[in-house]
Amino acid sequence: MEKNNKGTIQVREDLYEMKQHGSLDYPVAVYRIDLNMMYLNLIHWHWHSEIELIVIKEGAAEFSVGDNMYVLSPGDTLFINRNVMHSVHPHNEQNCIFHSIVFSPNYIFGYGHSVFSSAYLLPVTNTPGLRSYVMNDKKEDDHSISMLTSEIIKINLQKSFGYELLTKSYLIQIWLLLLNHIQDLPHDHIPAYDPQVVLDESRTKAAITYIMEHYEEPITLQDIADSIHISKSECCRCFKRCLQLTPFDYLLKYRIYSAVDLLAQDSSTLSISDIALKVGFNSSSYFNKLFKKYIGYTPSAYKKILAQNTEHIAIEAKDSLYYSGLLSQ
Repeated sequence: MEKNNKGTIQVREDLYEMKQHGSLDYPVAVYRIDLNMMYLNLIHWHWHSEIELIVIKEGAAEFSVGDNMYVLSPGDTLFINRNVMHSVHPHNEQNCIFHSIVFSPNYIFGYGHSVFSSAYLLPVTNTPGLRSYVMNDKKEDDHSISMLTSEIIKINLQKSFGYELLTKSYLIQIWLLLLNHIQDLPHDHIPAYDPQVVLDESRTKAAITYIMEHYEEPITLQDIADSIHISKSECCRCFKRCLQLTPFDYLLKYRIYSAVDLLAQDSSTLSISDIALKVGFNSSSYFNKLFKKYIGYTPSAYKKILAQNTEHIAIEAKDSLYYSGLLSQ
């Protein structure tokens, strides 16, 4: 199910990101992301088949990758492996501006099996415990990676002749440095393969699919647990390990964000009570309380902002440009 939110990442029911990064000929995309310009100032849980490098420019943010959470600030670079769920939230109400380099490893190593993929690609992408890795440019080797990512960002903005080849060259250098980092790490610094983590993610994705399909209905924790054939207590533990939320917390947040979407789509025809019922709340007062908790405004106040202030629309339009790959510094 694709939610039509401007300024958000569009995902399927299993949280797979639907956006194509780059093109078939050039599967590389560089984004400048300002959390204050993002819808609700955050990036929801999602995953994709590409590798991602996050480079922090200003401020700080909380990056959740699988069951790990990092607070990153300028000088930090985050590697996110393919097919790993991740999200971004503000840290202590700070804004954060960062660059994201998203690329298919096939651009470096080609398609199919080769000596290059078996020797250099698979040791990274097929190491189950290696879901993410943080680097800081105060370290000599990490500084080299930081310089290379800066060059990739710059040349993809300029798009001068040969930038695709240069990008490939820089990505290869980054990959080799990263691989050397990983090989030099003590064995106990790379988490061992944990089948529980894989099972948790699979169950969580399935439960989220159920929530997205049934959030308008009066579903319970038991319903969510039954949808993935486990007990309520195990369902809660599973969500907490993956998302640092309970299933019911996720359901409530999803309902509130869906209400925000309805208000943004049509702030003049639906009453607050209508919207509350439409997203699964039987009590308008409870809906109002949660809306204020998560959004910072009551539904009525937020509705007035949408009706009177065109800045909201301008921000959404601007953000859609940011996340369509139109890079700015």
